[in-house]
Amino acid sequence: MKNAKFNCAMGLMYLAVRKMWQNCKLNITDMHNFKSKYTDAFCDARIAEVDAAEAMPTEEARAAAHSMLRLELMTTGRTCRQDWQSLKMYIKTAFAPEQWQIQWDAAGMNSYYAAGNNNWTSLTELMSEGSAYIAANKAVLLAGDNMPAGFEAQFNASKAELNDKLSAFTDAEVNAEFGQEQKMDASNSVYDQAIMMGEDGFHLFDGQELKQNMFSFAAVCELIDPRGSSTAILTVLNATTGTPIIAEVELVGSDRKVTSGADGRVEMGHLAQGENSFKVTADGFTTQTVTLNLNVGATSRTEVEMAPMFGETVSEVTPIPGAEPVPVPVS
Repeated sequence: MKNAKFNCAMGLMYLAVRKMWQNCKLNITDMHNFKSKYTDAFCDARIAEVDAAEAMPTEEARAAAHSMLRLELMTTGRTCRQDWQSLKMYIKTAFAPEQWQIQWDAAGMNSYYAAGNNNWTSLTELMSEGSAYIAANKAVLLAGDNMPAGFEAQFNASKAELNDKLSAFTDAEVNAEFGQEQKMDASNSVYDQAIMMGEDGFHLFDGQELKQNMFSFAAVCELIDPRGSSTAILTVLNATTGTPIIAEVELVGSDRKVTSGADGRVEMGHLAQGENSFKVTADGFTTQTVTLNLNVGATSRTEVEMAPMFGETVSEVTPIPGAEPVPVPVS
């Protein structure tokens, strides 16, 4: 992962460099006489680059999108396992008891156990084997008004949806780091350009402190955020499933409270330098207190894994009368 060249929060950097280019426009005659490249159009182009870098999705936005795709994939996975359990029942009706295990294995039962723990490779294998089994044994399964005529299409539709959801999930996973590097590259680039312009302005207005401050990144940052405040970003997750949960985060020793969104993310700014403690509470989960050591003007990120109060093993498979579903622990 590439590092930022600036030592402040990214949002503050965008504000500061944008302001520096606006200051350049306020002094455009002197700046243009010093270097002819400095024109209103040139400054506007640099401001547009700042806007574009800022508009690129943040790490937190990509993480939220990835988490939502995982939730969708888990829902589709449950549907697939339920469809396979239905197939298991149709096999049980169509064949004699001594053939059940042989037929179940042929339909992919060996992949079922791992698939139940959200092993996506095993789940795709389960659905592929099940689909092939239905195609090869359709006549036997349909006989005696056993398997509905539309079940094969339903099974294959679930299989196709699984493949689509899994493709989107893995693409998001692979592209997340690349996207973060793109945003960091763009952010470092607009910072570098503003610093170079600021050095020109600082040189040009030598001896004029007020003017020089208009071209100083540190001075502009201090003007925008005089407290040099820090920011904490907490992502609250279910320790059992790894999925985001809605929680309340309280800054200990104050009356500040923030409730996370569906992505489990809480951002709290204007925090003091040094240790800050946060009390995290959520219905059905054990309360936690986490402490972050914050640097001036910087953003600190952490994940808070909340343990359910009662760790229960729940089957994700809908029981079918006469079926023998395999209990699956929630992952």
